[in-house]
Amino acid sequence: MYDFKSARRRIEDLKLIYRQNKKHHEKDGTWDWWITAQIEEIEKEIEEAHKSRTAVRQDDRSNANIITLTIPQ
Repeated sequence: MYDFKSARRRIEDLKLIYRQNKKHHEKDGTWDWWITAQIEEIEKEIEEAHKSRTAVRQDDRSNANIITLTIPQ
């Protein structure tokens, strides 16, 4: 199971580091590329985890929603 809470917390930590460095360094691609790449990668992981979780949930629901009628004779 994907840990969404930790992933979002990591993104917030990276954004904080980015903002702190942005105050003292120019955004010239020497330091910011790694942080933005990490943020994008984690966001992509979250999106994929949401897709797979939704796909699994839909499969489970389709099996659970089968209605069987029993007609007394």
